[in-house]
Amino acid sequence: MRFWLDRGVDGFRIDTVNKYSKRVDFPDAPVTLPGETDQPAAEMWCNGPRIHEFIREMNQQVLAPYNAVSVGELSNTPLPREQVLPYVSAKAKELDMVFEFSTIRLGTGGPFHGKYLYREFPLSELKSYVATWQQWLEGTDGWHTVFCENHDNGRAVSRFGDDSSTVEAWEASAKTIALWQATLTGTIFLYQGQEIGMVNMPEEWPIEREYKDVESLNFYKEARASGDAERIRKTEEGLRILARDHSRIPMQWDASPNAGFTSAGVTPWMRVHDGYKDLNVERQEKDEESILGFYKKILKLRKEYSGLFVHGAFRSVLQEDETLFVYVKDDQGFEEGDVVQADKRRKALVVMNFSGQPTSLLEHNLDVAATLGCKHGEERLLVTTLKKKDMSSMETGTLKPWEGRVYLNF
Repeated sequence: MRFWLDRGVDGFRIDTVNKYSKRVDFPDAPVTLPGETDQPAAEMWCNGPRIHEFIREMNQQVLAPYNAVSVGELSNTPLPREQVLPYVSAKAKELDMVFEFSTIRLGTGGPFHGKYLYREFPLSELKSYVATWQQWLEGTDGWHTVFCENHDNGRAVSRFGDDSSTVEAWEASAKTIALWQATLTGTIFLYQGQEIGMVNMPEEWPIEREYKDVESLNFYKEARASGDAERIRKTEEGLRILARDHSRIPMQWDASPNAGFTSAGVTPWMRVHDGYKDLNVERQEKDEESILGFYKKILKLRKEYSGLFVHGAFRSVLQEDETLFVYVKDDQGFEEGDVVQADKRRKALVVMNFSGQPTSLLEHNLDVAATLGCKHGEERLLVTTLKKKDMSSMETGTLKPWEGRVYLNF
């Protein structure tokens, strides 16, 4: 680590950070999957007896002297305060923040044999995980990350949005995902290609030829070896949604051969997406209303209103609604570092339509002004995901398909 710190790196993303201490009394793992030769046993090799000792040593001897930032990959650790806080508490002096995977693993089966048996999930389940991991920090000295895409999962717009019906739905849902991420408390992480709405590999690509990840191929081989036609079908479906391969194809920079990822005539390790000539950075940089343009816009607002979006308290609204994703962000009475009166606290209401149909706020019993605690007419629209040409037909009480908005109370 010092080798890189001496060369100027600012810190580390630390893989599998909670798996460096394992039980050494070697008990048998309980049999939870009868008939299978191997069993899940995370309790044997995650969050082991000396893990916090090891991480404190790393911090004290290496990270702290360089003032280096650390973010750890923390899997199989579902209890926020009991299990996660000891890793990220400022007092503990271990890690600055961690990646926790409850939200990003939605739709997967078990971590072993059933991981790629895709499971559809309602919006309310996604919202429940978001609320849990947004609120656990309140009243603690810990910190958290915000992300919905990484190198171990399918593309966010293909999992949480709509990449299959129309170009308009793909673009709108990618922007709404951007709005969702940029308004959550914590340090935001964007994965390469997320900022232009890169999508999963085409469904027609053969798994046995185009998928390279050893995990994907092993699960596929295991399914085929079972001889169970339904299991094979479900595994193929799951891989086309969830496989790690989707996030590992070449980054789409431009419309040149190999999408600008490497020189023409070179064969990349993984095939370039078929749609790269239409979906690439160069094309979106020329359009301020593109997905990339919207990311630039919403990230500037995140910085401008950091008290709300980076540090604000999170309160879920309409938690059980399966169409609208709604929450309030509250600056807790602090603005620019100064205490302000409680009735002058700035609040933001984030309203997102996670569906392909227009949605009336009234039908969902959502009163924007009342939710923000201000008089009708005093609420202010800060941002919408709509393009300018669609703003003229924008209805105050109705969200277009996959539209997202943020309102302020003053």
